[in-house]
Amino acid sequence: MIIDCGANIGLGVIYWKELFPQAKIIAFEPSIKVFEALKKNMQEFGYNDVVCMNAALSTSEGYKEFTYHDDLSLSGSLLLEKNLGQTYQVQTVLLEKYLQEPIDFLKIDIEGEEVNIFPQVAKNINNIHNLFLEYHSFIQHSQSLSEFLKVLEDNQYRYYIEGEYKHKGPLLYDHVNMEQDLQVGIWAKKFTT
Repeated sequence: MIIDCGANIGLGVIYWKELFPQAKIIAFEPSIKVFEALKKNMQEFGYNDVVCMNAALSTSEGYKEFTYHDDLSLSGSLLLEKNLGQTYQVQTVLLEKYLQEPIDFLKIDIEGEEVNIFPQVAKNINNIHNLFLEYHSFIQHSQSLSEFLKVLEDNQYRYYIEGEYKHKGPLLYDHVNMEQDLQVGIWAKKFTT
């Protein structure tokens, strides 16, 4: 089972289905326009067994404000601090409902909401074999990267971190992009002996 949180137009899903044609995949994408492209791509590739959900992952089920930009290349976010110019209501669901069985790969790229939903992941960490998480640090909030890494370390994961921003003189100049001062990708694999 592969779960793609923040599937965008489905390029990751296409890649995984080409590598693992029998894989069961659930793809979450809250943006209305991007979700339409995701569904179209799944149809074009003939992936009838990919479950596409037009929903955001959050701390509660219901509806929340979602900020977005008309340009499909920009992602949207439940964190309104990103202030992408426009908002509308999106459906929200709990990720933990989908983590009750073994997960081969969990990808989380949800533009800041990962900080809020990570307790759901931590509670079900033993069901997850491989994980990719994009961590965003917003200047208005305390940084919490160490909390993510601590959960991984305490549960025998090996991880690799890639930075998104390249700073020239990071201690001399502040680098802020869309109210973020840090964005890193964390790749983690359950270590088994």
